[in-house]
Amino acid sequence: MNLLDKYVLKQVLPVFILGNIFFIFLLLLDKLVQLAELFFAKSVPAYLIIQTVIYYLPSFLAITIPTATLLSILIIFSRMSVDSELIVIRASGAGFRQIFKPVFLFGVFAAFLTLLMTGYLMPLGNKAAVGNLKQIAKSVSINDLKEKQLYKDIPGVLIYVKKIFDKNSFGQLIVVDKRQGYVITANKGNIITTDQSEIVFDFREGTLMKKSGEAYSKIGFNAFKVRIPIPVMEDFEIQGERFMFLSQLVKNFGEKIYKFEFSKRFAIPFAAFIMAALGLTFGSFFQRAGKSLGVFFSLVVVFLYNLILIFSENMIDVINPFLAAWIANIIFSIIAVIMIKKVFK
Repeated sequence: MNLLDKYVLKQVLPVFILGNIFFIFLLLLDKLVQLAELFFAKSVPAYLIIQTVIYYLPSFLAITIPTATLLSILIIFSRMSVDSELIVIRASGAGFRQIFKPVFLFGVFAAFLTLLMTGYLMPLGNKAAVGNLKQIAKSVSINDLKEKQLYKDIPGVLIYVKKIFDKNSFGQLIVVDKRQGYVITANKGNIITTDQSEIVFDFREGTLMKKSGEAYSKIGFNAFKVRIPIPVMEDFEIQGERFMFLSQLVKNFGEKIYKFEFSKRFAIPFAAFIMAALGLTFGSFFQRAGKSLGVFFSLVVVFLYNLILIFSENMIDVINPFLAAWIANIIFSIIAVIMIKKVFK
């Protein structure tokens, strides 16, 4: 690795890291309000929320790495163009190969990093996140009870408490289970969640009213315990293509969507390399137009790439699924070659 390679890579890497952080923040932006509500209003433990976000990071990085690659190389080469560094480098005898070499090396690095995300860490993280979402669902089902407010978050069950003594102890409880057809009132009691996705009500000094046909029966008690299951959202159990490892996708090649997903897991990493080449050409080409226009143009490129990818996925009944995932790469590879010839003619 020569001096030029080290210089370019040293300039690109910090911008690349900051770019990923920025784009991950953008992807999380619409979720921040929901996350804040889970923490402040629903009393979900902060570690669960942070852990879940970390588990989803590979899915975010599969998108942000190619985008940050394009932006980082574009910004650095745009600056080098404005500062006439590229002119000095070319005047010293460096040709296209010498200038393109550090871009190639960084593109390979970004492609390998993206492949690590799409091939292994993304399905692993998604599976782990599902487990956390189940824990959050159970936490939400008890921790946000409020005094003198009707609680309706558990389907088929209504809970009313007049006094909250601590996290699990309550006074003057009313529980209505529409599914089982009974109403329980108690002077005090404890409410505890368990690891079996259920809530345990330990009532003290109360009455049980239960419907039997058209009549109601009433029973008094000193102590009474009820277990109510917490319904976990069915979406948490879905094992779609984004949850599958490459070997699992291969086993499901009977359906076209799994063929497309398998091919896309390799197409997106290769897109990082294409974005590196486009970053070089755009950075050099926009030296007169300014950095802001170059950055805007790169965002347009990323948007168009994903638009074509979505369109290709909807065409898998017409186009070979393996080929469909690469259509965007083919189009932008042609654009990259044309731009390289134009800039380095």
